[in-house]
Amino acid sequence: MRKCNFYILLVFCMLSSCKRGTVIRELIVDNSSCNIISINPKDIDKSGRTKISLISDEVLYIPLETSEDVLVGNVKKMVVWNGYYIIWDSMSEAIFCFDAEGKLHSKIKKQGMGPEEYPRISDFTIDKKTGHVHIYSDVGQAIYEYSLKGGFIQKTAMDGIILSSIALLKKDTYLCYGEKLPNAVLFEDILPDHFRYFIKSKDSIYNYQLKYRYEDNYRRLVLSKKNFSFYNDTILLTEFYGANIYKVGLDGALTLRYNVDFMTNQYHPSFTDRLDLALMEKEKKSGRLAMLYNAFYETDRYLVFNYSWGIVGLACVDKETKKIYNLGFFLEDDYNDLSLHSSILYADNDYLYQTKEPSQLLREIKRKNRKSGKLPEFGKLSEDMNPIIVKIKLKK
Repeated sequence: MRKCNFYILLVFCMLSSCKRGTVIRELIVDNSSCNIISINPKDIDKSGRTKISLISDEVLYIPLETSEDVLVGNVKKMVVWNGYYIIWDSMSEAIFCFDAEGKLHSKIKKQGMGPEEYPRISDFTIDKKTGHVHIYSDVGQAIYEYSLKGGFIQKTAMDGIILSSIALLKKDTYLCYGEKLPNAVLFEDILPDHFRYFIKSKDSIYNYQLKYRYEDNYRRLVLSKKNFSFYNDTILLTEFYGANIYKVGLDGALTLRYNVDFMTNQYHPSFTDRLDLALMEKEKKSGRLAMLYNAFYETDRYLVFNYSWGIVGLACVDKETKKIYNLGFFLEDDYNDLSLHSSILYADNDYLYQTKEPSQLLREIKRKNRKSGKLPEFGKLSEDMNPIIVKIKLKK
């Protein structure tokens, strides 16, 4: 990593008023330096799979309980909290909570148009103090709060706001990020200027940052629901276009913390300049364009992030040694002689988390001539089981 210098700029400028009479203030905050992480996607060992033991001490497999009422079709997002795996299944539009052993703890399945129901899930986050689940629905134009056991608590209206991702700053106060569609109701007086980030409380909307000029071609952008991540008590915001990672302050103000520089890129898509989607597509086809993929995670020792370069790769920075491990696209669990995905669903100070389909695991067992359908970690396998949680224990 190398340092890049920025000037400190704190500007409050009154731009306009929105429909509800709220004063729109743009807050631009940068720190005096940020870490730039330079990585070349080509710099990987092409001789075979990268051994996960480079950064880990062991790999554990946790099968999730499966029954007629507990079927997880597609893990869209996962948060790990107090040993619980909290999973958004986009096929059933439900939030499942499994305990540390993979047993079902609770399930939130309240899709509908009733007063305590959400029309569909667009994103979710949790309250790290209480474990309450907060579901954002773009169709419902609201955030719905439930206890971890599924009891309805309250609904917070988000009228006229279209988001990609949310996080909870404090009780009843949400960090809001959206990079695709214009928030036409909120910003109608200053169109076509918009903000990708702001804070929504019960009574107001404030702390507008990351201003940009909206164009219709943004509707074609591919979105992620994983812009926010946690590092201890710190919240990080990942921007995929521009490859910037911001630290969220206690007041919600953003400070640029990291930038990822992909050395293959001749074009660097960013909201700073007009996004040229045609050029992006051309660069992708030429094999030059790499971009961040999924949230950027920080632990006490490591920085971990996925990138897309035709397929999804994994990179890891050792904060102590400053060494960058480009683990690439094909990983090996050399503790159990199994393959691993490169995509990370969640990370904390102890583990990286993935999921693996039982059908894939069964194929590997058969190919390696192991005893059919069995591994010592979790016994009998079948293809109709729920996904298996993969925990990669990080070196300390």
